[in-house]
Parts: sequence; C-alpha cells; structure tokens
Amino acid sequence: MLSILLRNTLFRNYPAEAQATLTKLYGDRAFFYGKKSTYFSKKLYFFLETRRGNALKIRDFKKIKRKDEVLYDFISTGKCAGFCYSICYDILKTLRKGKIKYIAIKNVLPSLEDRNYPYTMHVIYVNENWAFDTFCQRQFKLKELLEIYEAKEYKEFSFSDISDKTYEEFAKEQALALRKWCKKNNVYQMFDA
Repeated sequence: MLSILLRNTLFRNYPAEAQATLTKLYGDRAFFYGKKSTYFSKKLYFFLETRRGNALKIRDFKKIKRKDEVLYDFISTGKCAGFCYSICYDILKTLRKGKIKYIAIKNVLPSLEDRNYPYTMHVIYVNENWAFDTFCQRQFKLKELLEIYEAKEYKEFSFSDISDKTYEEFAKEQALALRKWCKKNNVYQMFDA
C-alpha cells in the first residue's frame, strides 16, 4: 500500500499514459524511482529488482564486478539511465555473450515528448530472450519489454560484431546508418559519435 501511495505521488505530474508505462517498468517498487533515492535504496533496488531475471544472472554481475568495477558501480547504484549505448556495449564486451539491441521506444516522459518526436532511440542488453533495460535498471522477458515500450526494432549486435573495436570506433562506424534510420522513422537519437 505504501509503495502504491509513493508511486502515485512520484508519477502524478505525468500524463495518464506515462504513469501507466512507468508503473509497468517499475512495478510496485516505484518509490525507488527519482532523484531523491538514497544510496541505500538504490542498492536495495539493485538486489531486489535489477538482479532478478535471466539476461544478467548473479554470476554475470560477479564477473562484471571483477572485470569492470566502474561498470558494476553504475549498474548497482542506479546511475546508468541515460547511458544506455555505452553501458550495454560495456556489458556485452565484458561478458562476451548476448547481444545489444537498438530499439526506438515510444516516448513516455513529458521531457521527451517536448522534442516533437514520437520515439527515442534506446539500447538494451539481450541474453536468452531476456532484456536488461538501463532506463529502469530491471530485467524483462524481451517480448514483454518491447510491448511495454511499443518498440520499433532497428538492429542488434553480438560480441563478434564489436570484439575488435573500442566503443568510440563502434559508435562512429554505426552513426551514419543510425541517423538515417532515425530520420526516416521520426526517432530522436543522441548517439555520441
């Protein structure tokens, strides 16, 4: 009951459609959403929500922590929203399994709608038909997440596609084709290349 009250308080300034989508993404633990979250609540969210799923298993988180402490810190303390391109690239590069999937997601937040685009480009990490979403730092069955976002799929890349490239090289290589696709499909994108 408390979580529902807090969720309603956090999302009340958003349009009804945005409230519904955010509730699907965050579930009943929506009170962890927002800038007022403490370090403790973010770590709690990580243990209760982020680690639940099959895209990234507990042994994968241990491997990430061992190989890239900065990446692990970003994920475990909820700092990866807004860095989906590089975070997903780094996860794939570290784990050497799965894929990164570029999708256009329907805008749900008012700040995104102000850009006059119906969709925004987003990247998710996919493994075993599950997806890790950096926006809400949760794992979903891939089909479920694509439905929540009303996503348009662009491309996916496996480890073999990125293994011999730095993030900057990969981003530069993909930038032109991505911009063209986004322009054609009326998708906002902020690819840092």
